[in-house]
Amino acid sequence: MTSVERSVTQINCHTVVALMKNLFDMLTWHLRLVLLDSTLLAVLPFAFLLGTGAERQQMAEQHLQKHRIEDFEIPESAIIQLPYAVFPEPHCDYSVHAGGPGGPEVSVASIGDLLYHKWKCHTVAKSQKLYCIAVHNCTVGNDRLSYTIIDSNGCTTEPSIVPDITYTGDLEGGLLSHAFSLGFRQPTLAFKCKIKLLIKENGVCTRTACPDRPTSWL
Repeated sequence: MTSVERSVTQINCHTVVALMKNLFDMLTWHLRLVLLDSTLLAVLPFAFLLGTGAERQQMAEQHLQKHRIEDFEIPESAIIQLPYAVFPEPHCDYSVHAGGPGGPEVSVASIGDLLYHKWKCHTVAKSQKLYCIAVHNCTVGNDRLSYTIIDSNGCTTEPSIVPDITYTGDLEGGLLSHAFSLGFRQPTLAFKCKIKLLIKENGVCTRTACPDRPTSWL
């Protein structure tokens, strides 16, 4: 099994800091999934390949790109410019780990492998007391079709495939699931999640709670 080196390991959040109701900023990552075999799935920034065929290697290299997309719109009238010295931009990372949040980062996996998807942001100490993150609106699809697996509240729409987003801290969240395929004919899939920074209320992060569901995906 051959692995392709990931091209990007960190994401610098270079966005205009805006205040819109309870929202400072919204970030979107566009991660490509490369389905190279009926039994293998690629979750970027990681490539999962079977064999050493030159054609598969070339296909993977063509699609192994991570894009940051700002596909949301905020009315100009709702934006308040905030001084960077007071509200510095966070630095956010996305990573995939084998077995759980404490497992090693992986670049090779097969369908059925247990993977932990982690989103973590870093900022100066004084800003950590001001806000927290919420991961939401995760979709998988291709150029023509898109399917929501995590809704606007960070809750799963397909509990048999993925669980709700859970949080281990104000600025860190993730989900534990098995590598999966949705059966699209096209060799590539897009996986998109959005992150928003919420202002804490009296030092408490007020994320929307998800309904209790059985963890049948394990």
